[in-house]
Amino acid sequence: MGAKKGMNVVIAVGNLGKEAERKYSQTGKPIVTFSLAATTGFGEYEQTEWFNCVAFGDRFTNVAQYLKKGQMVGISGSLQTRSWEDNEGKKHYRTEVKVNELTLLGDASSANDPRLEDALQVD
Repeated sequence: MGAKKGMNVVIAVGNLGKEAERKYSQTGKPIVTFSLAATTGFGEYEQTEWFNCVAFGDRFTNVAQYLKKGQMVGISGSLQTRSWEDNEGKKHYRTEVKVNELTLLGDASSANDPRLEDALQVD
């Protein structure tokens, strides 16, 4: 029997905390980052979990213009933790959801924009 492997899957539905940011890697590949707040429970048991999300590729840059603060989205992906050292040599860590799939949900005005269908098309 081969080596056993684990599973790393994240599925979340929530609202964007702010407008998505478009960036480019050092090699010129598009990157979209955003924060997602998923609130569960109710009353005194309600809690909000914040996810730092990163999405790679042209299909996400096309839809980034519709990722505004408050927009409800569904995501699926996997957790990844990256590390780096600052100018003073201090090590930092950041855990993010590497997004594989993203679905616009809810009734935010951008979700009803007819240009959205064109933005979601990947050449």
